[in-house]
Amino acid sequence: MRNRNKQIRTERVIEREIREFENSKKSEQTALVCAIFGVDMAYIEGNIGKTVLLWISCMFIVGIIWWLMNLTTYSKRVKSYNLNIEDSIEELEEELEKL
Repeated sequence: MRNRNKQIRTERVIEREIREFENSKKSEQTALVCAIFGVDMAYIEGNIGKTVLLWISCMFIVGIIWWLMNLTTYSKRVKSYNLNIEDSIEELEEELEKL
């Protein structure tokens, strides 16, 4: 009985983690809007430091080139982020099936 209760708690924890991963997926449309305004790195990667550095460097040509590169690669970065989430979900589902 004790093992069964432990298994049920473990299953609930895994199911909660799966829901959290699914909720953390990013939208390509939102990423496009963020890329236009130069805040896509904060949205996709959660990296505020790079975003601030981009804004400061936009005073120079380097920043504008960087911004244009981000604008053209946002979709690929969102897909990569979401694939990592999918992989994590699959691993958790496999672990759940083993229980």
